[in-house]
Amino acid sequence: MKLKAAQAGLSEACVMELNRLRPRVLKEVLVPHLKVSPSFGASEFYVQKCDEADADTHAPFCEVRLSGVSLNDERSANDFKRARAELEDVYAEVITRHLKPGQGVELTTIIMLDAPLNGSTLVEGPPCDLPIPLR
Repeated sequence: MKLKAAQAGLSEACVMELNRLRPRVLKEVLVPHLKVSPSFGASEFYVQKCDEADADTHAPFCEVRLSGVSLNDERSANDFKRARAELEDVYAEVITRHLKPGQGVELTTIIMLDAPLNGSTLVEGPPCDLPIPLR
């Protein structure tokens, strides 16, 4: 399992805070909703700058992907939905704190499964434009 956030246009301070989210994501998303071991490794969690996106060609964005998630007897369809919504809330909260007045960011969160669930291997919501009120 790997959690990667690809971003463009976020401040250095925001990216630094996103890189420190590992313990919170474990506590609020992975352990309670997906029953993941707290030993989730550092190489499985990172933020990267999108190579081809820049301020001249793209509005600021952050795409968060949790990939390689297995379907098993411990996880229900609702666990995946709750995990994705919680993941969005965690990232939205951090990113929103770093926005300048009038600045917007598009946030997309996706969980990529290793087998179809209800006909798809993706658990996703529509992209949301930040700042938004948190749930």
